[in-house]
Amino acid sequence: MLKRIGIIKRPEGMTHEAFCKHWLEVHGPIALRIPGLLAYRLNFVEKWVGENTQDWDGFAELWFEDEDAMARGFAALADEIEADRGHFIGAITVGVVKEHILREPVANA
Repeated sequence: MLKRIGIIKRPEGMTHEAFCKHWLEVHGPIALRIPGLLAYRLNFVEKWVGENTQDWDGFAELWFEDEDAMARGFAALADEIEADRGHFIGAITVGVVKEHILREPVANA
């Protein structure tokens, strides 16, 4: 399995709240329709910690079976995804990562 990470910064003049709302209510539903998408997670930055803070607003995690499935999936909705990006993305950095889970989250009992 392969995971794609997109680290996103909102455009200048957009509030963090408006950014989150658009991603959840508009762009998220578009992404959920990507063929071959196995899982999708959005992460919104509440605050940065430490001296080397960044101004990124959030990051997405998208899982696919392999690189071919990812490429086919994004190609299928490329025009729609690209048309919406300008509405809430000021900058984006994308990487394909290999995940190493050392501990899964445990639900509080």
